Amino acid sequence: MTNFTDDVKSAFLPNAKDLGFRISGEQKSEAFGDALVVLESGDVRLRIVRDRSQIFADLGSVAESDAWFDSTIVMQALGLTTKPAFGGTDPQIVLPGVAAFLKSVWPELVRMFGARTFATTKRQLTELQEARAAKQ
Repeated sequence: MTNFTDDVKSAFLPNAKDLGFRISGEQKSEAFGDALVVLESGDVRLRIVRDRSQIFADLGSVAESDAWFDSTIVMQALGLTTKPAFGGTDPQIVLPGVAAFLKSVWPELVRMFGARTFATTKRQLTELQEARAAKQ
């Protein structure tokens, strides 16, 4: 299994270079090759996770470092979809897709995850998360 941070550097960062992300943290596990990379750009935080070979993206704010929201919940809040949009095992396919999504809605994400607006965003996203969990 490849080094996940290297995958993020080669498949995500070049595709999101206009957004100004920098790697701010990473974790690796021996179990199943699990890993995560945390990136930041201004107030927006992105956590890219490889869990049992599946790749996922979560968004958060620097205002509250432990509050993460699945990209599907964020997409739902933006009125885009209620279906999981990211997932798969090939970082060379999944990570450019994550970058393209972020670029397409970047002004909205900056507004949502900004330090001044995050408390409202967090309430909205938490409500959507709870509603989704209640349906499952």
